[in-house]
Amino acid sequence: MKKEFRYKLVPQMEIYDNLGFEWLPFIMFSQSPNYRSKIINTDNKGFRFNSIPNKEEKSVLESLNKKENILILGNSTAFGVGATSDDKTISSYLTDKNTNYINLACRAHVGFQELINLYSNLHKLLNIKKIIIISGINDFYLSNIIPINYPDNFYFNSSFIENMNRSRITKYHKYLKPFLDLFYPKVLNNENLWKLNKVNLLKFVTSSKFRETFKSKEIYYSMKLEEKLNRNFILYKSLQKFFDCEVNFYLQPVLQWSKEMSNEETNLFEYSNKYSSDIGKQAFSLFTSDNYNFLSSLLIKISKKYEINFYDINSYFKDTLKKNDWHFVDAVHCTDIGYKNISEFIKINN
Repeated sequence: MKKEFRYKLVPQMEIYDNLGFEWLPFIMFSQSPNYRSKIINTDNKGFRFNSIPNKEEKSVLESLNKKENILILGNSTAFGVGATSDDKTISSYLTDKNTNYINLACRAHVGFQELINLYSNLHKLLNIKKIIIISGINDFYLSNIIPINYPDNFYFNSSFIENMNRSRITKYHKYLKPFLDLFYPKVLNNENLWKLNKVNLLKFVTSSKFRETFKSKEIYYSMKLEEKLNRNFILYKSLQKFFDCEVNFYLQPVLQWSKEMSNEETNLFEYSNKYSSDIGKQAFSLFTSDNYNFLSSLLIKISKKYEINFYDINSYFKDTLKKNDWHFVDAVHCTDIGYKNISEFIKINN
């Protein structure tokens, strides 16, 4: 199957595939701001509108004073990757004449980044009736491929570290490294080259013990998934108290955990397995029933501990969907009808 086959089945995914990210302080990355298309439209902070905005609308937060507001936090599922337009996302399906659902989600974010998105706009958030978090998979997935080093891990972590280290390398380092590599191969790299300066150069050349310190890599404190989820839920609890509102956590759906595959889902899943990166294929391999039971049980335990309502969209889909229902465009992103059914499940629990 070629890429054109995928875009024939789900043409909107070409826009999502090419949307890209913008780098931001603290948040790390977000959608491009002020993006305009028939499928996706973002505000001046990269948040997605619930419909195509008019010329005067600058931010999704402008309507905060007009209605009761419910905040939606999360990653690409909450953002609406796979929806054919802004008005086919969860937040849009839920918004009515009395309540405004504000989409503060960002693709590829982990739970801590989702919270930072909210805290970055805390001073603007008024009339908040409820906070809904639709999340869980990115935290689980990343914890299984790289250690959770303090304070958290996130997508593009290795690119960030590599480029930050490279930024500390001067012309002095670049000219010196090839010469030193001849005598001390495999000692200097982008992660430690910046430590070499005019003061310690002589010590580097004359002391093998000192050179060993360049090889050793200091590792920050490593967290377990349960520890980071506990931290996140403590923050959910603090938001619950601050806004005096209800906070609900929804475990986002995964195709393998939710239903038997329709013909369309089977074709798209086979495409993903064949053409995805090694990291993507690794993600698919983690979506086993054992891992589902582990993650859902862990979230149930932690949500009870902090008195946060927990709901499992996977369980809801398993109870309500039929095999021929086409609800996913890939393993973790939904079709329009998939997002509509998620919104119906949320309405049941409101």
